[in-house]
Amino acid sequence: MKKLISRFSKYDEWGYRNPQFDKLKKVAGTIIMTIIGITFITLIILEESL
Repeated sequence: MKKLISRFSKYDEWGYRNPQFDKLKKVAGTIIMTIIGITFITLIILEESL
């Protein structure tokens, strides 16, 4: 359980910056930006077809 918590917290159990957290944040950011991009493209296509 502690391992799981340390994976999602900014610092590991010794208080050092957790590189896995930064990686997770970068991946999440990329996914969110992709979703926003797809949504905008879809809206533009729908507007064109109406």
